[in-house]
Amino acid sequence: MFIHSESNGVGGLLKLLHPVLQKRDIGSSASETVSELATQWRNPSDVTSILMVIGGDVVQKALAQTTGNWFTPVCFSFGWVGYAFTTLVNIIGDGRLLPPPDYPVKVINLESGYCRENANWVVGRIVRDNSAWIAKNEPLVEGGMRITIFEAEKNPNGPTSFSYTWLHIFGSLSMIIQLGVASIPVILYRQWGILFITGIGTFLALMASSLPQWSAEKLPNRQASKKIVALTSGNGSKDIMIVKGVGRSLDLEELAVNSSPRDANPWLKFIHTNTPRIDSNEFPLRKSPSQLRMPAMAGNVPRAFWFTRCICVIQSVLWLLLLINVAGPKGNTWYLLGVGAIGMFQNAILAAVELNPKDRNLPLKLVDTIVAAKVMDSLMDLEVTHGWGLPLLNEFFPGRLRDTEKDWWEGKRFAYDDQRSKERHIRGPPRSKLPRYKLHTTISTGSGTDGAQQDNVVSSLPNNPFNAENINNSGRTSPIALESLAVSASARHTQETGPEHPEPITSGSSNSSRRSLSEKISFESSAAANSIQMDGKLMSTKTGLASFVSVLNSQPPAEVEPSLNDVTKLPYWG
Repeated sequence: MFIHSESNGVGGLLKLLHPVLQKRDIGSSASETVSELATQWRNPSDVTSILMVIGGDVVQKALAQTTGNWFTPVCFSFGWVGYAFTTLVNIIGDGRLLPPPDYPVKVINLESGYCRENANWVVGRIVRDNSAWIAKNEPLVEGGMRITIFEAEKNPNGPTSFSYTWLHIFGSLSMIIQLGVASIPVILYRQWGILFITGIGTFLALMASSLPQWSAEKLPNRQASKKIVALTSGNGSKDIMIVKGVGRSLDLEELAVNSSPRDANPWLKFIHTNTPRIDSNEFPLRKSPSQLRMPAMAGNVPRAFWFTRCICVIQSVLWLLLLINVAGPKGNTWYLLGVGAIGMFQNAILAAVELNPKDRNLPLKLVDTIVAAKVMDSLMDLEVTHGWGLPLLNEFFPGRLRDTEKDWWEGKRFAYDDQRSKERHIRGPPRSKLPRYKLHTTISTGSGTDGAQQDNVVSSLPNNPFNAENINNSGRTSPIALESLAVSASARHTQETGPEHPEPITSGSSNSSRRSLSEKISFESSAAANSIQMDGKLMSTKTGLASFVSVLNSQPPAEVEPSLNDVTKLPYWG
C-alpha cells in the first residue's frame, strides 16, 4: 500500500514536470514571437483606443491657454476622451472649465495692504511667464530678488474677447496636416474610416473650445482698474511683479477669486445677452453697464451655464461613440496614430508655452526693474522709488527685524544706507543716496522707426560713468563707473541738500516746496529703459541718460544722434 502510493506520487510529479523536462524547439518559439511583434508594428491594433483615454489634463491646459474666441484650433488628439469625462465631472461639481492654478501666487493690494491667495489659473500663468521672461533678461545672484514694475496699457479687445495670435495659426496648420495625413488611406486604399474619425474629432474639439464660459472664467467684470497690485509666490520667492492699473488694467484682485460660473457674477460682462435689471429701493442700481443688467436665469442658475452643461453631456456621449469607432479600423492604423501624435504634440506645446500678457488682455509696459543682492535691499529701493515697499515687508519678513532695518523703516535710514554704501561693490548703492527721479513722466528726445520712444544717449561728456568704455554690450555699467556715479551723486546731493535726506519723491508726491538735485531729474522709465537698476551693482539700459548725465556734469545735454551701439531697448516680451 505504501509502495503503491509512493509510485503514484512520483508518477504524478513526473507528469507535472513533463512540460518542463520535455525538449522544446526554442528556435521555433523565438520565430513566432518575432512574427507577432512584426505584425503588431506593421499594423498596430487596440493601441489607439487605449491612448484616447490618457492626457486629458494636457488638453484642458491647452484649451485654457487659447480659448476665448469662437474659433480656437486645439487639435484632435488621444487625450480628448479623458478630457470629456473629466470636464463632465467638473461641470457637475464646481462648475468650472479652467484647471486649478499650477503656479502659486499671492495677490497683494499695495494701497490697502490686503493679501489674497490666487485661485485662478490665468493669474498663475501670468506670474509664471513673467518670471521666465525676467530670468532670461536679468540673471539673479543667489539670495537676491527681482522686482518688475509695469503700467497697464490700453486693451484693444472687448470685455469678452481675445486677440488671435500665432497659436491660432499654428493650431490651424496642425489641423490641416492632420486632415492631410488622414486622407492618405482614402487616396491609396479607398478607406475613409480614419478620415471620418479625424473629421468628427476635430469638429468636437472646435465645439468644446468655443464655449462662452471660457471667457467668463478667464476675465473679470472690472477691466479698467486703477489698483496697484503685487503678484508674488510669497515668502521665499525671488520675483515680484507689480502692475499699476492707471485705469486700464484687468482687476487682478477680482480675477484671483472669481466666482463660480454657477453664479450670475461671471456672466455680467456679457452685456448684449443680458436682460435689464429691475431697480428696487433695497438694491439701488449702479452706473456700470454690467451692473444695470442681469444674465438670463433658469432655476437660479444662468442659462449660459445650463448651455455649457448640455454641451458637456452631449460631448461625453459623442466622444464615447467615437472611441468605439477608433477601435474599428484594422488596417492602416499607423495613419490614425500619426494623426493622434500630431495632435498630442500640438496640445503639449499650447499647454506649456509662455504667453505675452497682452494675449491675456493685459498689455503691459515695463517701467522699472529693481534687482538687488538682498531681499531687504530690494524692498527698500522699491519704497524709496515708488513708495510701495511697506505692504510687502510683512509678507517677506513676518518675524523680528534687525535694529538697523527697523530704524530704516521708521525713517532713520542713515545707518543702514551707510553700511550698504560701504558694501556697494557687492550690494550696490542704495537708491536713497542716488539722485532721485520721478517715474511715469514722459520725456522723449527721439522716436524709433517702430513708434517706440527712444532717448538720446550722451557718451562723450567728461567724467561720465556711462561712457562707451564703461558700458558693456548688455547695457550694464562697469563697477568702476558705478562707484564713480555713487560718489559723485552723493557728494552733489549732500552739497545741495545737506546731510539729512528729505523724504523720497515718488510717483504721487509733490515737488513744489523742494529745490534739490533730485527735482531736476524727471524722466520716464519705459520698456526697462530710463531707470536705475541694481543686482549688486547699478545698472542702466542706456536710454534716458542725457538729462541724468547733464545734471551730474552741470551742463546741458549734447545733441547726439543715437546709433545701434548707443541705444539699447529692452521691450517687454519684445
